[in-house]
Amino acid sequence: IGEANDAGRDILGLHPAQVVGRTLDEFVAEPDRERFRAEFANVLAGRPARLELHLRHEAGIRVVSLAARVLPETDPPMVLLLGRDMTSEREMRARLAETERLAAVGELVAGVAHEVNNPLCTISAFAQLLQRDPVLTADQREAVDIISSETMRASQVLRDLLTFARRSESESGTIQLNELIERTLRLRSYELQALGITAEHALAAELPLVQGDARQLQQVVLNLVMNALQAMEPLGNGVLRVTTRHDEDRVVLEVSDTGPGIPPEIISQVFEPFFTTKPLGEGTGLGLSTWYGIIAQAGGHIQIDSKLGQGATFRIFLPVWVEEDKAPVAPNPEA
Repeated sequence: IGEANDAGRDILGLHPAQVVGRTLDEFVAEPDRERFRAEFANVLAGRPARLELHLRHEAGIRVVSLAARVLPETDPPMVLLLGRDMTSEREMRARLAETERLAAVGELVAGVAHEVNNPLCTISAFAQLLQRDPVLTADQREAVDIISSETMRASQVLRDLLTFARRSESESGTIQLNELIERTLRLRSYELQALGITAEHALAAELPLVQGDARQLQQVVLNLVMNALQAMEPLGNGVLRVTTRHDEDRVVLEVSDTGPGIPPEIISQVFEPFFTTKPLGEGTGLGLSTWYGIIAQAGGHIQIDSKLGQGATFRIFLPVWVEEDKAPVAPNPEA
């Protein structure tokens, strides 16, 4: 690099003087490096190129669109590179695609839930009629009671699905976090049983309310649970532990797993947009960055504790909701 302007500072996170004298491929992310070198060789051969690369920035990975061509009559040959930071645009497009996909899934889930709910209502009604039959034996009555209770449980799962799938504008309100967690765990009860994973939860009694968008916070909790299940699935069995507690002016939610843990060298990257350790096609890399934004919007933050071979713990801190008329009044300095 012979010269760099101030825009390079925004893209690379370094002052132009810190960039001069270094090679550009130092800043290219490893997966794109070979492609960049091949394209750059074509540029030196006189063929202009346009390409999109992931460049390393001190604050994370940036998606940059580059146009390159050899400057005429330069000796030695010099290449002019024009770069445009596309990170926000790519993130927005990916979020839009994910939103549209989730909306389609939500509509499908809602339709299926309504269709399944109709026969469940019929089963429940006949079970209630049978429970009133005085000639039932004790064994028969126990069997009918099981049918009734399992039907009620299935109906509750359907109601939870409909609540989660319902499309609505972002709406802030007071939330009882324990109820939200219990509803989310019911949605994942089948996967827990199928994978042989034990779910433990210790939810604090009389937990204060928090404020935020209930649907979005449920999405965060659901995704935390799903990530934990995916981490433990290859190992078989495992323990998922969910706890809540009241810590002064905050409510703390912890989701822990007994999976392989997160390598220390990537913990600082997990909240970056597009960062994912999943195979191609199995993740957009927007999950954790989306959660981070949702929690930040609610006035909270997220911490991660993890050691290789010892699982991972995601810890969410949310401010306790305080009624306006009960909020502490600041002293009058003139009093």
